[in-house]
Amino acid sequence: MAEPATRSFMWPFPEASVTDDYGPRPGVGKGFHDGTDFGQPVGAPIPCIGDGVVTGASIHSDAGPYAIDVDHGGGFHSQYWHCDSKRVAAGQRVKKGQIIGTVGERGYSFGPHLHLEIIGPSSPTGRYSWPWREFYKAFNRPGPEQNENLTEIKMVILRNKDNGKIMLINQVTGRMWHMPNTDYAKLWEMRGWAKRLADVPNNEFEHFVNTCSKLGAVDAGYEKKIDEIVAAVK
Repeated sequence: MAEPATRSFMWPFPEASVTDDYGPRPGVGKGFHDGTDFGQPVGAPIPCIGDGVVTGASIHSDAGPYAIDVDHGGGFHSQYWHCDSKRVAAGQRVKKGQIIGTVGERGYSFGPHLHLEIIGPSSPTGRYSWPWREFYKAFNRPGPEQNENLTEIKMVILRNKDNGKIMLINQVTGRMWHMPNTDYAKLWEMRGWAKRLADVPNNEFEHFVNTCSKLGAVDAGYEKKIDEIVAAVK
């Protein structure tokens, strides 16, 4: 799934129902909890957190026989463990909020609950899994509005083939922001805040930037918003 079907995600259950959060858990299993647990009764319907495609991926044996994996694009998956039943099949497209299964206590579980796990690149903790709260904030943080017509989008991502630098560029003013890695660039794409352009050699990179900067436009309010977002995400 190359592109995400949606750029926003939802909590599967109220935040107040979280019984165990992501993070260190001494004395239990490997000593670290890679998901977020929501205490719910057996049979409670589980909504999918975002648009995607159900996969046939093998999930850890602790997850139980009806665990579900959904591909949201960009290398991000959500997994739903300990389900009592499964209402979707591999290859099926699902929408945000669609019921995909029911809560249970199958697999390695101490009681009925949903264990929600986010798998994806560039986790803030350096692990392969993402903390649910950080993932939710990352993809639902308000960002700069773009024109839906891609030819008029202000913000573009350009990678310099010769030195590997990845830059976020305002086509209106030519101002640039450094993007630390490709995963960070993917987040901007998935949020719909910028359009990714092809990788180019240094001479083309410089020509593009110079052409933009010669427009002489002022975009102070918009660029202040970018400054705030870049600072927050870092």
